[in-house]
Amino acid sequence: MKSIKYNSRVGMFIGMFILGFIVYTPILSEFAFHNDHMAFTYDKSSEWFPETHHLLYIGRPLGALLLNLHFIPLNSFHDLVVARLFSLVCLFFSAYLFLHFFTKNKFLSITESFILGFCYITLPSNQLFVVWVTNLVPGIIAAILAISSYYTLEKIKINNFRTIFSLSSRKIRIYFLAFILFFMALLIYPPTATFVFVFTFCIYIF
Repeated sequence: MKSIKYNSRVGMFIGMFILGFIVYTPILSEFAFHNDHMAFTYDKSSEWFPETHHLLYIGRPLGALLLNLHFIPLNSFHDLVVARLFSLVCLFFSAYLFLHFFTKNKFLSITESFILGFCYITLPSNQLFVVWVTNLVPGIIAAILAISSYYTLEKIKINNFRTIFSLSSRKIRIYFLAFILFFMALLIYPPTATFVFVFTFCIYIF
């Protein structure tokens, strides 16, 4: 029985990713969206991405750093195609993490999970994060960190605030790891970091 359920889940994820890739085939075209062309306008060996100072001023230093690292290999329109494919892979990974919560807790059936996963992949915001290369870091990467923060914190069973003071040293380390992951997401893009609370709300809904 477990084998059948496992195979059904794997089939669901594979089908969802194949359908998602078909939807995103236009990203294979060579184009630059909005400010993506800035990747070609500065000397990466001696200069920062033009928007770096702005990101530092508004309190998003990690986002600025990751954006500069992300743009280092981008030197042509073909490189932007590769970058969008990488963004799509990251989106699929975040979709897996997102759906794992619902399948693990048996909140949704396989069919319902497939529909939810496809809706997640094709959200207008996620489409923008894939098409707009500059938005990979503040969008998908920040979401992955936020989701990872929740899964890390989930390993600790905290029934109320007082139990925090009686945690073992191992659980304290896990607690701080969860905090660091969430704080990293905040330093990239605070609005995306709040995605971590989606799972808490879902527990009350389901």
